Amino acid sequence: MAIAFVLAAISTPTDATAIETVSEGQIVPERQEKLLRMESLFNDASGIVLLEAMVLWLRGGHFQYQVAVLNFLRAAVLLWGLRLHC
Repeated sequence: MAIAFVLAAISTPTDATAIETVSEGQIVPERQEKLLRMESLFNDASGIVLLEAMVLWLRGGHFQYQVAVLNFLRAAVLLWGLRLHC
């Protein structure tokens, strides 16, 4: 099961490039563009946390919920901090 999650985490495409490609030549309000970029960063952070949690599961033989949740919350707080500075 952990290997399936690892493969899913590393094979999910990033949204940032897709957003720029789809919105090219379109008038997109600045706030909406920022929100879409932040959402794509959040997706990327979620994938990284999932990948780390599953690799730890494979190496340690058990899933560490506390570590995964803590890392996810750190990524969310970091993302929120980046949002405030944009």
